[in-house]
Amino acid sequence: MNSNEDTLHSGKKVAVLRACRRNTPARLFDDVRYSSNEGGCFYNVDTIEAPWNSGRIEEGGNLAYKIQLKEGYFPVAPNFVPTFGWISLTLWNAVVGFALQIANLDPISLRRSGIPARTDAPISSRTALVLPACNEDTERLMDGLASVIHSLEDTGHAEYFDIHLLSDTTDTELALIEEGAFKDLRESVPRPGRLHYRSRARNIAHKAGNIADFCEKSGSGYDFMVVLDADSIMSGPTLITLVREMEANPRAGLIQTVPIPFGQNTVFGRIIQFSGALYGPMFATGQAFWMADTANYWGHNAILRVQPFVDHAHLPILSGKPPLGGRILSHDFVEAALLRRAGWLTYLMPDLGGSYEEVPTNVLDYAKRDRRWAQGSLQHLKLLRLPNLNWLSRLHFLTGAMGYLASLLWLLILVASTAYVLLSALSPAELNLEQVDLPTEWYLGNINSVLPLLSLTALVLFLPNGLGLGLALIKKRGRFGGALPLAASTILQSIFSILIAPLLMIYHTRFVLSILAGRDVDWGAQSRAGRIIGWREASSRAAGV
Repeated sequence: MNSNEDTLHSGKKVAVLRACRRNTPARLFDDVRYSSNEGGCFYNVDTIEAPWNSGRIEEGGNLAYKIQLKEGYFPVAPNFVPTFGWISLTLWNAVVGFALQIANLDPISLRRSGIPARTDAPISSRTALVLPACNEDTERLMDGLASVIHSLEDTGHAEYFDIHLLSDTTDTELALIEEGAFKDLRESVPRPGRLHYRSRARNIAHKAGNIADFCEKSGSGYDFMVVLDADSIMSGPTLITLVREMEANPRAGLIQTVPIPFGQNTVFGRIIQFSGALYGPMFATGQAFWMADTANYWGHNAILRVQPFVDHAHLPILSGKPPLGGRILSHDFVEAALLRRAGWLTYLMPDLGGSYEEVPTNVLDYAKRDRRWAQGSLQHLKLLRLPNLNWLSRLHFLTGAMGYLASLLWLLILVASTAYVLLSALSPAELNLEQVDLPTEWYLGNINSVLPLLSLTALVLFLPNGLGLGLALIKKRGRFGGALPLAASTILQSIFSILIAPLLMIYHTRFVLSILAGRDVDWGAQSRAGRIIGWREASSRAAGV
């Protein structure tokens, strides 16, 4: 290179540096020197941020913040913080749950685990087992209820329970079939006088209103109430244990069990069942640890103390119009928070067992259910201002809403990062590193600077899977058919989760945006029977779930 070319080349570099200095509030370099004459040319740049100044003596002290060679500061979008914090909460639930289950420690008392031996304790209370139903498949409904009744009879303590089918069925023909099937069931059980059927004339406030109506008219005759869903069942021993736990803990207002998915035969349904059986108890143990005596209520498969529920769990009417105003769609979180505010303790028992529920059998029905849950969860944000709530109850509201808001934030991160790359590539006049001819490490860190963040994210996402697999291999591999089927199923489930995650992210984002746009949703009967959807239905419904 001759001296004229050197001069021209050096001039280009300095022009770029000056442009950077003019267009940015902070200087890129602290010292820029150059020279070009008959004897040669040079340029020299220096900044106190550079790694070669890590040993420099500075006024006020060298604070050791110099970046290493070929590394740099990695910018992170502001919405990355809540989203990463959200998935980190799932990780720590898994870590704590794994540790407690391996050590056989109770998540609340931290003593040696195992349900306290109360098998000989006499029962002195009356318990109502209530099943709200609305336009459900009658045969499935009666089969589930019959299994609960027969299991309860086998315990020898069925006389302490009454069964109430609370019907909100609006289809006249279906209501007649339902009432007839219940009469047949009542005639087939040993204690027919303990079975009661009630049909409401007006379906007010959906399930929450149905239960409130029962409590108002019949609740005074009972100490406790066990709530079932149309697709859930509980074993007799589990019901007896719950009653004895409530009798032994007079300050307990609610005990929630962990329902394990069951009963589906589609690929989607079986994968969801496997995930629930493998990870559910571990995650629930971690949750029970930090929830302590302020656990959540999931709306079913739980026992409640009737009088405190009647006195304190009145659902407020939210200001404004639906979807964010009006009647609260997801009542369970709120009822638990109100019980806790009144001084009653709420517990989660992750190791009790004998609690089951059905799950949607395909992704469209799964997303449809999530749409209702999304609206109810976003409504809860309005309740953060309720006075005297326990701080954990407020946290329950926040984490419930984040389950759907996180998808929107993740999508914004993807859109922003993609736009950043595309705009840089499509606008070479603004800043083109090839033209500047300075090492790109001055502007962009080496790829190694990104790898720690990517590795940490992968660890947060997939470590719970490994912990669930490890726990099952150690403690209950026989329930999953042995080590090899268990490991293979976990790998398939992980692949399935990777494939379906973007789809659910899009669905949840659409749900949040539609709710913010003012689109309400009705809470109708769910599709519970196992079914496989065709391509035509999938394509036609995908846009309007």
